[in-house]
Amino acid sequence: MSAIRIGVCDDNAEDRKRIGVEVRKVVTRLIKGTDVEIRMYSNGLALVESNQRESFQLIFLDIEMPGSDGFEVARRLSIGRVCPELVFVSNYENMVFDSQEYRPLWFVRKRLLEEDVKKAVAKYLEIRPERKLNFKVKSRMGCWEIRYADILYVECRGHEITVVMKNKETCVGWGSLKAMEDELDPDQFLRIHSNFLVNMDYVKEIGKRDAELVGGIWLPVAKDRRKEAREAIRDYERKNYGIR
Repeated sequence: MSAIRIGVCDDNAEDRKRIGVEVRKVVTRLIKGTDVEIRMYSNGLALVESNQRESFQLIFLDIEMPGSDGFEVARRLSIGRVCPELVFVSNYENMVFDSQEYRPLWFVRKRLLEEDVKKAVAKYLEIRPERKLNFKVKSRMGCWEIRYADILYVECRGHEITVVMKNKETCVGWGSLKAMEDELDPDQFLRIHSNFLVNMDYVKEIGKRDAELVGGIWLPVAKDRRKEAREAIRDYERKNYGIR
């Protein structure tokens, strides 16, 4: 897979560094084996000029900057030969409404930088087919390539791995559940049993002994993991859906 070229523009050096570090961390975690090229800019006009020479796929753009602010920079980028996906960044959450005129991919709040950058990158990968979150499952017939978002749960019996997708299709390979757990995004996948990993996007409830998944699927939850699993699901819902 070719490198992802990302621009980060913020006149505040400390914020610029924080954004760059967080973006690199999230992208390298979500798309393993992909080179990430991040260019940093302290003013928007330099970013626009650079984009004309070597197009960015994704740009994180501070709104409040002296001279040409983020909205003016967005306008200039929109008339270029290639218009990258834009993510506006701001300390002021009310700016999200003004930003909609420029059709940004996402809006990142600096006070929630880690959480919002992850959502922005995931959204970018979702709308770019060549950048989807993929996971390869080895089998005797070769490799299955699966999007993270399509995985409902993973089951391991002995050395046989079964990946069940949300459409109920299955892929069977071999390996260990520990290796799968290490490979998948820990912020999205939860180990509930020695034999099962679940995608927290599809968990409806952690009951007394089982986890209920969408589609009426029930999986066992190990006794020593039940409390941790309930807390993990609550945290996931709070972070991703604002559920308290």
